[in-house]
Amino acid sequence: MTKIVTSNIDTTTKEAAEAVFDQMGLTTSSAIKLFLNQVATTKSIPFQPTTITKPGFTSEQKTTLLQMIQDAKQQKSHDPFAVIDEMFGRL
Repeated sequence: MTKIVTSNIDTTTKEAAEAVFDQMGLTTSSAIKLFLNQVATTKSIPFQPTTITKPGFTSEQKTTLLQMIQDAKQQKSHDPFAVIDEMFGRL
């Protein structure tokens, strides 16, 4: 029995990955199958995830940004520029 897996991904990433798969003689579907089989076999991700996330923040910076957004929502600040200045000051 097989299952259908659906994923949303931005066009740039999809096309870049497909170009790599094509050079390797793989389809996107076969590359995903290889990835999932490797995860199931090793019970781990077959690569070391990076700590940089789009648009280029470290995990720590991303956590700080998300916390500051929550803080700003709770304080209902009327001066959004003060919050932005503080945010960039803390990064």
